[in-house]
Amino acid sequence: MPTRNELLAGHFLKAAGIAAVYVDPAGAIGTVDLVRIDAPSGWALLCCAPGKQIGIATKATARLVTGTDQAAALAALRSVAVTAPWTPHQIKRHHSYGAPDRSGRSHSC
Repeated sequence: MPTRNELLAGHFLKAAGIAAVYVDPAGAIGTVDLVRIDAPSGWALLCCAPGKQIGIATKATARLVTGTDQAAALAALRSVAVTAPWTPHQIKRHHSYGAPDRSGRSHSC
């Protein structure tokens, strides 16, 4: 059962309509149309404006070589940030139940 803080954070994320590009632990790049509080553990989510996520992911994937790990895929994704009109904010999922802030640290609301 989600806590009150998780429900509140989930509501604000849904209301804001924040999209993201992610890199999973295997180094695969993907997109989400709506960031949620319960993103899979191990994902590196970089938030962006809605509608930009597919183009960003496509550009980052084009820079990858076969067998890339998560760190290299994340570096490719960040290199796209230099040329794309977006400001990435990485969200790291921790085992605590507070909502993550932009620095990646979790805190209680």
